[in-house]
Amino acid sequence: MDSTVGVVDIYGFEDLEVNSFEQLCINFANEKLQHFLNKTLISQEQDEYNAEQIHWHPVQRKNFHSCLELMSSRPNGILRILDEQTCLAQLSAHCLNTPSLGAERGTGARHAHLPTAITCEEREKATDHTFLQKCHYHHASNPLYTKPRDPMPVFTIHHYAGAVTYQVHNFLNKNQDQVRTQIVELFAKSRIKMISELFQKLQDDYIQQRELGWKGKCLCQPPPTAASHFLQSLAELTARMERYNLLNLCCPCVRAQHR
Repeated sequence: MDSTVGVVDIYGFEDLEVNSFEQLCINFANEKLQHFLNKTLISQEQDEYNAEQIHWHPVQRKNFHSCLELMSSRPNGILRILDEQTCLAQLSAHCLNTPSLGAERGTGARHAHLPTAITCEEREKATDHTFLQKCHYHHASNPLYTKPRDPMPVFTIHHYAGAVTYQVHNFLNKNQDQVRTQIVELFAKSRIKMISELFQKLQDDYIQQRELGWKGKCLCQPPPTAASHFLQSLAELTARMERYNLLNLCCPCVRAQHR
């Protein structure tokens, strides 16, 4: 029998003077966990009231689903578009090593796994600006998404806690979840067993990528991104929470007075 106790400290919602990729991930996690807890805890309370025959009035639940779909649905959720553009940018970094690949079209089976853009010229167009333009194209009519009136590098999402405007500068660079191979090799050779074991698996993954031709032929999947890791980790967390009994502890927020 599992006798463990887990504590989930829900991400605080962030709306800073300048909001970037980090705030988008934090606010998505907050939205996701609030959606899960509201759905689960309210259902538990209702079942308990019914079991004890206590009269209660139905609670109006907030609609988190539409905003979650806007950010993470396939294929055109904001984080999915970011991953696509990041992968294309990573491919373009290796494209000069394979000039023949730029002339090929992805109609064959060997290119079926690549993103929709295939040629080197198309790959080189993947930037923060193209990411923003794709978001505008797919979501400008969404009531939870606001495109700026002036041509500014921002977009606004209307979260359950309020509207947040995100600055897209450096989004693609931040989403590349790659550690330099020299650093990985250095730590993998560490005399400290724990450190060497931590980086050995990452080094093995890099070696496998080279063997499959990622750096030489651009024929295998691009490395995972920060956003894809984040989405997977959040999905694993919510799946684990579904298997356990949940208790909600509301902690008062005590802030020190400004001197």
